[in-house]
This record gives sequence, C-alpha cells and structure tokens, in this order.
Amino acid sequence: MKSFDLTTPDGQRVQVKTRVVSVPVRNSQLQTSVFRSWDFERAAFVLLRDIDYKVHRAVLVPVDVVREKARHADHVNGWRVSMTSDLLDHLDAEDFTAAARRAAATA
Repeated sequence: MKSFDLTTPDGQRVQVKTRVVSVPVRNSQLQTSVFRSWDFERAAFVLLRDIDYKVHRAVLVPVDVVREKARHADHVNGWRVSMTSDLLDHLDAEDFTAAARRAAATA
C-alpha cells in the first residue's frame, strides 16, 4: 500500500493532509483523515481558507514528530492527528506557507 502522496526532488516521500478552515480557525476543524502507515519521511499539513480556498497555512513535519503526536483509533484502524500549534509550531517543523501561496498564485 502506498502511504505517500508525492516525492520531493531529493527523494523524500511526503504524505499530504489538507483541511478547509474558517478564519479564525476552530479546533474542531483541525483533525486530519487517519494515517494508516508511516512509510514516508515527512507530512505536509495544509490549511485552506473556506471563503476562497487560498492557503492559510502550510507546514512540513518529520514523520517521527507526527507519530509522537498521533493517537490510535481502533474503530478506523488508523492514527489520528490534529493540526494544532504543538504540531505545526514544533521545532522540527518547516513552514512553507509563503512558498505554497506563491505556487498557487502562478498556477
């Protein structure tokens, strides 16, 4: 089973999780779909504004950090993660909001 959505030019596998959120963001909007495996190097968490689908925030997080924050949900046989500040602002996280906005503007 493939557990990543894209591969970077340097070969890193990235799982992407995206949510549409209001501004200000409500905590109830931050839960991702479940992770079913950990066969990737980084996760990209992207929040899109509900009024225009523009990038509100975009962050790359190493898989080890994601696993540390995840909780197993037996009834869906997967791991749940919420895109809270303790995940998105983690010391090992890389914010790429500006780059994502630039890319979207040229698409």
